[in-house]
Amino acid sequence: MQIDTSLLVVGSGPGALLVGKLASGRGLGSVIAGHQITDPDQGDGDEPTPLSDEAVAILTPHGVFDVLRPYLASHHPVAIEPAAFEEVLKHHCVADMNTTVYDGLQLVEA
Repeated sequence: MQIDTSLLVVGSGPGALLVGKLASGRGLGSVIAGHQITDPDQGDGDEPTPLSDEAVAILTPHGVFDVLRPYLASHHPVAIEPAAFEEVLKHHCVADMNTTVYDGLQLVEA
């Protein structure tokens, strides 16, 4: 299958999703390939992680912070469980017309 895209994001975890979502907020279409959601059963994602003021400032203009707000573990300081952050972000990316997510896709050179 051949896919044309303005931005190809390759990686797993929330970072890849965040890059794709922020690009979409700038009007740039993206494909996120090879994503694998963090497995909370492996000990990742169960303890709330504080979000710095800088992180909130980056997430806010793109509407991402508003989407995360109902899932925050605390508001002062702002903190969210990593698994919840990633799950909500993934659903937000999937619902975005400028972002396509392919879980478990392997890339090969042509």
